[in-house]
Amino acid sequence: MNKDLIHLIEKEYQIRINDYHPLKKAWVLQTNRGPFFLKSFVFRDGPRLQFIDGAMRHLIKRGFNHIIPFKRTKKGDPYISYAKEIYFMTPYIKARQCNYNNPDELSKAASLLAELHLASFGYRPSPDLNPQYFWGLWPRRFKEKIQHLYTFKNNLEKKANLDQFDQIFIEKFSYYFQKAHQALDQLLKSDYQRLMFNEQRFHSFCHHDYEYHNLLITPENHYYVIDFDYLLCDTHLHDLASLLIRAGRRSKWDEKKRELVIRAYHQIYPIHPEEIPIIQAMMLFPQVYWQVAFARYFENQPWPLERFINDISRKTKYEKARVKYIENLNIP
Repeated sequence: MNKDLIHLIEKEYQIRINDYHPLKKAWVLQTNRGPFFLKSFVFRDGPRLQFIDGAMRHLIKRGFNHIIPFKRTKKGDPYISYAKEIYFMTPYIKARQCNYNNPDELSKAASLLAELHLASFGYRPSPDLNPQYFWGLWPRRFKEKIQHLYTFKNNLEKKANLDQFDQIFIEKFSYYFQKAHQALDQLLKSDYQRLMFNEQRFHSFCHHDYEYHNLLITPENHYYVIDFDYLLCDTHLHDLASLLIRAGRRSKWDEKKRELVIRAYHQIYPIHPEEIPIIQAMMLFPQVYWQVAFARYFENQPWPLERFINDISRKTKYEKARVKYIENLNIP
């Protein structure tokens, strides 16, 4: 962190920084007003950060007391701009990450997610804030990803020498391409569009990155939800399906973890029978297979070949258990 940024932070937030140290891709600041967490916003988009700030303040206003709000500048803004970057600050909370392998913590995470979704009702951001809407767009997104997979495979067929990752991708292609179409077909045959039309009238949103490291637990056992960077105005089923996938993958698709998540969520925000096929379709699509291939063939990520090989091998392991985990999904 350079002196100009430190001076700007002290000026705009009216604090004095006594010390600081890096924490992952952010900073912890020790100041005359206590410790703060400083982070650059991934999208470098001021209005979009205001959209997120508005959503967080909406949750707090609705009684969801598991948010760490942005510290305001002396002008009342939720961020500062410096060298083409957007920075925001929050109070630094002494806490640890949630453990999705712990049944009690996973259950609490599911309950908290349901509470967040209900508290999100009624959020109407200004169009000027670049709000992210995804209502009714899952079929289109599935079709785009299916086309990506098809293109990657066609390009590899023209490649003279396939490396080990290429060979693994081709070997798994037929199976996962079929699963992608199966997920799309199930979504199209479901009540997805009707339910999305009804749900979007609630003006709600989802977190869109409800990972274990975005749930903090204090020594007093209070939970905080953090990192709303990828927040979307979309169905609550999106977050629920993602949590079910994360709980399953970390437990080698233990069906008891699925039941635990569904039961805890359902007690707060009831799940209806017509929603089950939609959740299943969201879970069935081979997202990790597409994701690793997309990083390799489209984004051209400069990672070592071994990383790509390990990712696709590890993340597609226990496939039979994954499919069973999804097919047996029911309301408790």
